[in-house]
Amino acid sequence: MGRDVMNIGQEGKEAYLSGFSCGEAVVKAIKDSGIANIPSEAIKACSAFKTGIGGVKGDLCGCLLAGLVAVGIIYGRDNNTDDITTVNQKSAQLYDRFKEKYGTLRCDELTKEFHTDDPDVFASKDRKELCSEIVRFTVEELTKDII
Repeated sequence: MGRDVMNIGQEGKEAYLSGFSCGEAVVKAIKDSGIANIPSEAIKACSAFKTGIGGVKGDLCGCLLAGLVAVGIIYGRDNNTDDITTVNQKSAQLYDRFKEKYGTLRCDELTKEFHTDDPDVFASKDRKELCSEIVRFTVEELTKDII
């Protein structure tokens, strides 16, 4: 394929560690790689996915949601007559790989060991490292053969 999947994944991880949220970092890495024409607005759209939606909800992981945004931008449709088979297949592929790897799709379950009464625990280097690895994995899976 000619893509350096590992480097693109690492770029996503570094974007996250530099201050982008997990979802923003996933889309930014794909945009910056030039693999697909991803508008900057897509990074902004993924800002809503921080910490499992809205910074506090702990629902679906922002990496997975952002990955689905990227798949939708690339394979989605903008009218109601185009076929959606490919976007559905690619979305399901990412979903399945993520669930197989982590056993859950939920941010609060992925980060459960860091949920304590002490907010500094969630802000810890260890939690950020965990989430940065989830960013890396998501970007690598997307760029390996989904997008």
